[in-house]
Amino acid sequence: MMKFFHSTKNSTGIGLIEVLVTAVVISVGLLAVASLQGDLMGGSRTNKTRAECQSLANTKIEQLRDTIEKTGTSGYNALASSTVNESIAGVTETFTRSWVVTDQVIQYASS
Repeated sequence: MMKFFHSTKNSTGIGLIEVLVTAVVISVGLLAVASLQGDLMGGSRTNKTRAECQSLANTKIEQLRDTIEKTGTSGYNALASSTVNESIAGVTETFTRSWVVTDQVIQYASS
C-alpha cells in the first residue's frame, strides 16, 4: 500500500495568490464597466442634443411654410432672412439659429 504525503510547506501562500489574482480580474472588469457607462452617457447626451436641434430647425421650417400659406401667392416674397441670430436655450445646449431665404429659379426643359 502506498502512502501519499502532502507537504504543507509547498502549498502555503497559494490561497493568497488566488485572492490577489481574483481581485485584479474583478478590478479590471469593474473599470471596463465604468468606462462603458461613461461612453454611453456621453453618447446619449449627444443624441439628445441632435434631436433637440432637429426639432428647433423643423419648428422654424414650419413657421416659414405657415407664412407662405397664410399670405397666398405673394407669401414667398414676404419671407425674410434672419438679421440677428436667435439664441435658444435648450435642455442640453444653447442653440443659435439663423436662416437665409433665397430665390430659386425652376427651369423646365421643353421637348
